[in-house]
Amino acid sequence: MADVMASFTTTTVDWIPLPVDDPDGADQVAREVAERGGEHDKDFARALLPELKSLQAIAQERGASPMSVQIPLEQPSAPPFVTATAFMVCQQPPDAGRSLDAIAAVIREPRDWRVREPDIRRIELPLGPACRVRELATEAEMEDGRRLLLEYVTYYVLTDAYPEGVIEFTVTWTTIGVAEIMSPLADEIAATLTVEPAEPAPSGYAGTAWPG
Repeated sequence: MADVMASFTTTTVDWIPLPVDDPDGADQVAREVAERGGEHDKDFARALLPELKSLQAIAQERGASPMSVQIPLEQPSAPPFVTATAFMVCQQPPDAGRSLDAIAAVIREPRDWRVREPDIRRIELPLGPACRVRELATEAEMEDGRRLLLEYVTYYVLTDAYPEGVIEFTVTWTTIGVAEIMSPLADEIAATLTVEPAEPAPSGYAGTAWPG
């Protein structure tokens, strides 16, 4: 993650860290699910693995790390089986500058996948000032023909620990109707964000291009 080490904390057992940069990261999470001890957990883990591998590949493409996935204690009746994700990304600032005004202006630009206009708020996190954005979006059709709706809260944080860019933290969930639970939970996790200096990044890496 660029030249910083980022972290956040989840507190319930249904959240499991997914080691994005480990080739066996998805398999590790599936094994943890299989070892929960329930009668059907091994079958659940097998059904879950392709989804985990897809999420890991997407995270790798975006340069997202760390990442955690929320996996219910019992297998849902239909996919997606990962009911929520949380991840951090280092972003380059918008072309208009490294400010909350510039970030909000980019977010307000039209997007084909949006179901409604984003809810944009300015907040203060322990890590620094941020734009908090709540959105509802459509994804491509799933194999069974259903079109997946995603709801998520993203925090674009300006922190002195990463003065050259923006820290993005996103919590996404796929179960519509649970926003009253997930939105406050996202706020709780966002309050635990930390960023510290890390070893120098490989030559030429400057974070994910805006808007990512």
